[in-house]
Amino acid sequence: MAQLSVIIPIYGVEKYIERCARSLFEQTMKDAVEYIFVDDCTPDRSIEILESVFADYPNRKEQVKIIRHTANQGQAGTRNTGLANASGEYIGFVDSDDYVEPYMFATLVRKAIDTNADVVRTGSCYKHSGKLITEQKLSDFSSKKECIVNILGGKYMACLWGGIYKKNIFADNNIFFLEGVNFCEDYAVLPRVLYYAANIVYVDKPLYHYIDRIDSTTRRINKKHIEDMIVVYRAIDAFFLDKNDIYKETIAQTKASTMICLVAELEDADMQKKTFATFENIDYFTHYHGLSAFCKILYIMEKHNMWGLLRLFMKILKIVNKIHIKYNVV
Repeated sequence: MAQLSVIIPIYGVEKYIERCARSLFEQTMKDAVEYIFVDDCTPDRSIEILESVFADYPNRKEQVKIIRHTANQGQAGTRNTGLANASGEYIGFVDSDDYVEPYMFATLVRKAIDTNADVVRTGSCYKHSGKLITEQKLSDFSSKKECIVNILGGKYMACLWGGIYKKNIFADNNIFFLEGVNFCEDYAVLPRVLYYAANIVYVDKPLYHYIDRIDSTTRRINKKHIEDMIVVYRAIDAFFLDKNDIYKETIAQTKASTMICLVAELEDADMQKKTFATFENIDYFTHYHGLSAFCKILYIMEKHNMWGLLRLFMKILKIVNKIHIKYNVV
């Protein structure tokens, strides 16, 4: 049995898969690791490129599984396939357009063994257009509750990449990815994994490189993204319903701010109006008064049907962000 199973979904990443795969095959962790690549019916040359790279690492032959779906199942279904085929004591996740430092998994597994941890998380580098925008460090959590609150509250990205997790947490607590959900699917999973983890530790180094892709399907918000978020929030609401009130309050706050921002990102005024009305009807904005000034500005424009002004505001904001990315690299 492998000590670590790394799950990598493959779909539409022919521009990125070579760098990702090489960063995995060149890991200093040589033994007791398996790499599970799940081909979700990718329409491009991603698998062909992966197999070409794989040929350069014959020593990894017994450690690699390439599983092919017969029908596209999306990000959640692909990760569930990976989990079902993983034999490792720990599970790691890597998005196939990202890459990792060569000693990342050896470092995380060693930390897990030394501390008897159920979860080991590391920092990350956030990159856009090849430029480093920011680094995220995770060493300031003083307790498991604080860790969960910071994930639920959006202080840190609710992403499973950049960490390893005891496989039995998933199996023993019936934790899986929500089939059909391909947007923010980790938000319904990571907080539950952390809740059941007895010991969470951190490596205070940015070992994971997250790439913000210009061509990513998540960059332009649409109706399916909204529907996915509603499903995700219903799942996480249900899980924390009988848990500590601070979790429920944090989710409510995050839900309000997230949905306000998603409405603002929609490009069709009619869709914005209908979506906002839907969120109001299911009480997503009950925590309005605790929102940031930015979210309150967006909410006021949405509440009073100022859709033209809202779209102009968002266009200006995007221009400012592009200027920031170009000239103010951290």
